[in-house]
Amino acid sequence: MTIDEFIRAKRQGFRGNKPQIDKRWNERIAPNGWDKQGRTGADAYLAKYGTGIKVPKLVDIALKAESEFATDFANRFWEEAYRIETGVVATVANTGPAPATAKWAVFPDFIQPGQIWVMQPADASRPKAAYLSDSEYWCIPARGGDRCLLFATPSEVIYQVNSGSTQNSLDPVLDQALAIAASTIGPFILDAEELYRDANAVAHASAKAAARANRKLKTKAEPVLFFSVLRALFADGVSLVDESESVRVTAAANVVAYLEAALAEISEAGLVGVELVPISRTKAEKSKLCAAGSGEIWILRTCEYRGGMSGGESMVQTP
Repeated sequence: MTIDEFIRAKRQGFRGNKPQIDKRWNERIAPNGWDKQGRTGADAYLAKYGTGIKVPKLVDIALKAESEFATDFANRFWEEAYRIETGVVATVANTGPAPATAKWAVFPDFIQPGQIWVMQPADASRPKAAYLSDSEYWCIPARGGDRCLLFATPSEVIYQVNSGSTQNSLDPVLDQALAIAASTIGPFILDAEELYRDANAVAHASAKAAARANRKLKTKAEPVLFFSVLRALFADGVSLVDESESVRVTAAANVVAYLEAALAEISEAGLVGVELVPISRTKAEKSKLCAAGSGEIWILRTCEYRGGMSGGESMVQTP
């Protein structure tokens, strides 16, 4: 197993940062600024706290560092974990797609494909009623589709799934629409959810579920793939990960409008769709969504974007 294969295997089991790792980061790493010092900072941490450290903890810290965009710091922990587990000394040259080149130079290093994680909801720590009454929280439906990041430039599109792996196409029609939109408004990155509509335009988490609904409707219509866009992480030439959620949503709405226009120009557009995720902002709107009984995701409208579940109360889910 190479070090790249080792890292990819460990990433696939990632379900968010553990509270004890967040605590270690906040009390030991961040106050010393080690995360900003790359490998030098990692070596300083290991010199002070690394005696007897085990592979699982090294992996957890590496994943936490990646969610905080501290790539060089993370790579040193990957190398140490790999050395202890395999006995082989290796250097992380690249654990995802190629780093920024002329092709991807428009995106900052910390939001290159493979270098940023999808932000996931944590379990809510408060009753649903608390979020319902809190005007700082917006609400979106929990529909259970596969989350992905869409990286679009005029010349190429890349999709990154939850595990951090990437692929060049999820749908050729969407590929074309993304490239058209990027040629008009510039490169962008979207955080989206892959869903399927049945003949009644009801969203389902999978094509199989939508097809089952269509059979109950006694129609031969095929499920329609669509992407529900939650937010933009990059638009108008700037990163939005450190902006508020409201800024990211506003940027996403603009990109979605151009995507819809691009899809309308493509003859096969009926085979795939795109939308801005329905957002409930007022108490009345949130109450209506809760009454549907399908589950909700609550997002702090002022929060920054942090990969995995490292955002704490920024993004939570209630049943």
